[in-house]
Amino acid sequence: GGGGGGFFFFKQKTAYEMLRSLVGSEMCIRDRSDPWLAASPYDGSVYLTWVASEPTADDHSAASGSTPVAGSHGSEATGINRVYLAQSTDGGVTFGEPVLVSGEDGDATIGSTAPVSGFGPDGAVYVAYLSAPPSEISEYGREIVMVARSADGRSFEAPIELPHDDGITNSGGYHDLAVDPDGRVYVAWLDFRDIFNGLAVDYSTASLRVTWSDDGARTFAPSREVSKPACPCCAPNLQIGGDGRVYLAWRDQWKQEDGTDPVRDPVVAWSDDRGETWSAAELVHRDGWHMPQCPHSGPGFGLDSGGRLHTAWFTGAEGRNGVYYAVAEAAGEAFSDPIALLEDEWVPVTPVRLALDAQGNACVAFVDAREEAPRLRLRQIAPVEVVALCDVDRNMVAEAAQMVAARQVSKKTPRTYGDYRQMLKNEELDIVHVATPDHWHALAMIAAVQAGADVYVEKPVSYTHLR
Repeated sequence: GGGGGGFFFFKQKTAYEMLRSLVGSEMCIRDRSDPWLAASPYDGSVYLTWVASEPTADDHSAASGSTPVAGSHGSEATGINRVYLAQSTDGGVTFGEPVLVSGEDGDATIGSTAPVSGFGPDGAVYVAYLSAPPSEISEYGREIVMVARSADGRSFEAPIELPHDDGITNSGGYHDLAVDPDGRVYVAWLDFRDIFNGLAVDYSTASLRVTWSDDGARTFAPSREVSKPACPCCAPNLQIGGDGRVYLAWRDQWKQEDGTDPVRDPVVAWSDDRGETWSAAELVHRDGWHMPQCPHSGPGFGLDSGGRLHTAWFTGAEGRNGVYYAVAEAAGEAFSDPIALLEDEWVPVTPVRLALDAQGNACVAFVDAREEAPRLRLRQIAPVEVVALCDVDRNMVAEAAQMVAARQVSKKTPRTYGDYRQMLKNEELDIVHVATPDHWHALAMIAAVQAGADVYVEKPVSYTHLR
């Protein structure tokens, strides 16, 4: 979760639950939003960031019902929106006093992108958040990314504006931040400069750009374009590999020559020279989701210690509607066939977050809003390899082996047997799944336990259907 990877969950507590416990009552929660959780990879501290809507000294809008502030994206927020951070050193059980990140005069947006945090090897804490000064060109304001630095998480220096390329009017949002082991701070965002420099009239020409700082986020290099166009409000995901390679995952956007809605599918690219140049975008899966407007749902993305690329995403494509997960063994290798984490004829769009544990197991969080009361769901994906299958019907076991080979990540075909005793003798198995007909399961289960395997056995719950 460090270095820019956000959590929806930490030790079975949601970010909103942590925020509620930190600020107290449910009434307080109404004026606080966009929580983000991250853990420092250096000392394990947990950091919670959020945006708080507060009336200014000369603003009585809370009582008078004045119009929302610029950049609130349609929220009922009034006054000024400030970004705060709190630190926990006991795994999220308790938090210290909130620290102001955005400064007394800093105004953040609400409801677009949460303020994300990253951590340097020297103990520095970085927070990137979105602001939107009023603009005549866009009803959303001129969105800009702000980056603030703290040497220790107790107080923050004045934030600086990104992007900051010379000679143009800059604008960008939907961002992510990561810090490499050498302390270089990377920030990626969706860039809207075309609109504010008279080159476009809408957000369809948005690009994905990245910049970096080698002096603790006090100055940044001129930005580099990674992809254009990109889906204009699906936030990218920025990660640093163990070998120093920089990765970006985002939802791309392909204009269709036949005039139909653009296709918006997830892709991944990487840089081997610390952000200077980038590979071509690697398609995670060709969903073919035709979508007229941005769904506000970027992909979840993570890297394990073995260099595998894990990603999870939402799609509303015809015949493939829901949340899916796939993994690639290394950069440049094809992603596995998607695993459905939530699939139905109708699934509302949801944000998707992904985090990895120390063993490389992926946890994916998303909102299931198919019912009146939405549910926040957490799914864990563990790496499992099916190495052997057994059935007395040779045709059936051969067909099952091909089916398993197509579905598992390695694409390896399991070895097949007609006698479970021979399979248990030849194979070293961690788990055995016994799915024989009624009253044939006992001997296979006992033999598997004696062979040292954990066993999942499907057994009848009674002697007769009547019982």
